[in-house]
Amino acid sequence: METVLAIIEVKDGNTFDNTFPRLLAYLGIVIQTHRTAGEPNTTIYGMCSDGVRYKFVWVDNDSLVPCSTTYRVLHELQNVFSFLLKILKPVQQSTPFFSTPTKSSILSLELGDP
Repeated sequence: METVLAIIEVKDGNTFDNTFPRLLAYLGIVIQTHRTAGEPNTTIYGMCSDGVRYKFVWVDNDSLVPCSTTYRVLHELQNVFSFLLKILKPVQQSTPFFSTPTKSSILSLELGDP
């Protein structure tokens, strides 16, 4: 199963409320692209934030689109962290694992294998 993460930052000139529908549209495009490519088991996570407010959404395999309420960091920091962990754990698990290179493997790459 593949996991995709999309993050939208609220920039100057945009309001938080105007940014969330753009995130939903982007998630819809990504899920449709994956399904067209024959990748039906894809979960897409999204988040929009202006640094003070955070809103989370995800699209599952059944095309259900649950979303969180809007959380404010000053009052609901624990909820923000909980959602970030909920999103980042499957994203990390679906990322190919690369081990940290050792000094000898770096040297071998630089000089070439004997």
